[in-house]
Amino acid sequence: MKKVDRIRILGDTGSPYTKKMLAVLRYRQIPYSLIWGTPGPVLDEMGLARPKPLLLPVMVMPQLDGSDVAAVTPRQLSAILRPSMRVARYCRTTRPQPSWIT
Repeated sequence: MKKVDRIRILGDTGSPYTKKMLAVLRYRQIPYSLIWGTPGPVLDEMGLARPKPLLLPVMVMPQLDGSDVAAVTPRQLSAILRPSMRVARYCRTTRPQPSWIT
């Protein structure tokens, strides 16, 4: 059985944006792990570069090569997710969908 890598969320209990991100991940049933506290020291312990600007929440995304990348802004997240989005778009255009999928 393949190990499922989880998105790790670094956030603070008082952050409404952290709570919103957790709600979205739960709603979409995306596996995640939550680490409460200040993200700066936690990222240093993980050996990851601090994203700029360092805002809440910080999402640590697993990569295909086994490494992790920390991201904060939508632009940083789209740069991380862009290669997998290209693969999904290629598969949609090259493989015909069954007629019952609309």
